[in-house]
Amino acid sequence: MDKKLTYLSIFCCGVVTLGLLFRETLLFGSLLISARWLIFIFLVTSIIKSSRHRLLFSFFFFAAISEWIYTIYNYHSQDYYVFKSKKEFVILNHNLLYKSKPKENYLDSVFKKEVDFLAFQEFNSNWRKYLASKATLNYKYFADIAHDYDAYGFGFYSKYPILKTTYLQEYKGVPYCQIIDILIDKDTLTVFNTHLDSPAIAIYGEGNFWTLLFDNHRRRRKQYNSILALSLKKGTKKQIFCGDFNTTRVEPLYRTMHLNWKNAATKRKGDSFSFKIANSPAFIAIDHVFYRGKLNNMNSEIYSFGNSDHLPTVTRFEH
Repeated sequence: MDKKLTYLSIFCCGVVTLGLLFRETLLFGSLLISARWLIFIFLVTSIIKSSRHRLLFSFFFFAAISEWIYTIYNYHSQDYYVFKSKKEFVILNHNLLYKSKPKENYLDSVFKKEVDFLAFQEFNSNWRKYLASKATLNYKYFADIAHDYDAYGFGFYSKYPILKTTYLQEYKGVPYCQIIDILIDKDTLTVFNTHLDSPAIAIYGEGNFWTLLFDNHRRRRKQYNSILALSLKKGTKKQIFCGDFNTTRVEPLYRTMHLNWKNAATKRKGDSFSFKIANSPAFIAIDHVFYRGKLNNMNSEIYSFGNSDHLPTVTRFEH
C-alpha cells in the first residue's frame, strides 16, 4: 500500500471515529448522515476504480452501519393503540410571523377545520386583540405571552380546560417553549408549543458565519434536551411536541428528536413543506408536529390561509 493510500486510511479512520464520538454535533453528525448516501456512490466506483475507491467505500460503509445500529438501539418505538371509544381532537400549529397582522377571514378558515387547539409561535398583541374579539366563543381557554418586537411570543387557545401553563426560558427571560396541561375526557394532554433558536443569526448576526451557525446548533440542542427532560419528568401519557423547530430532517438534531418522538408528517396530505415556497422538498421543512404516548395520528395537512411566511399545519389525533 503506497503512502497516499496509508494517509487516506488514517484520515478516514479519524473522521469516522470523530463522527461516532461526536455524533450530536452539527459537523460530525452531518458527516455520519451523509455517509449513508456516499456509500452508494462509492459502491459503484469501487467496482470499476482503484483500491483507493474501495477503501473509501469500506470506511463510509462502516460509518453508515454504525449509525444505523446506534439508531436502532436507541429508537423508542411508538405503538398503535386500539381505543374502545374512538375519540378525536384536532390541533393547528402555526408560526404567525411577529410582524404580521391577522386577516379577517383567518378564523373562518380555522372553524371550517373544526380545530380544538390553536398553537401559535411569534404571537403578538395584534393577534391577541383579534382572537379576543373573534375566538373566545369557540375557545374559552387560552394562555399567551405576546411579543411585538421579536419572535418569542406564544399563544395557545383551547376548547378544553387548561390546567396549567409554564414556560422554559433562556437568557434575559426569553421563552422558547410553552408547556400546557389540558384536561380532555378525564385525562391530561400535555402540549409543548415550541420555537427553537433560529440559525438565521448566522446570516444576520455580527460575527463569523460558521461560529454563529455551530453555536446556534448547540443552543437548539440544549433547548431540546431541556424540553425532553421535562417531558420525561412529567410522565403524562399523552404528549404533543409542536412548533417551529428551525431544524430540518437532515440535521443530527432532528434524528435525535425522532428517537423519542413520532412525526405526524408520516400521514400528511397536501404540501410537505410549511414555508411559502412552491414545490419545496419535505426534507427542508422546519415546522413539525411530534407526538408520543397513547395517541394515534390520523392525518396531517398543510393549508395556505394566513399571511405569514409559514403555513398552518392541521393534525388530527385519536385518543
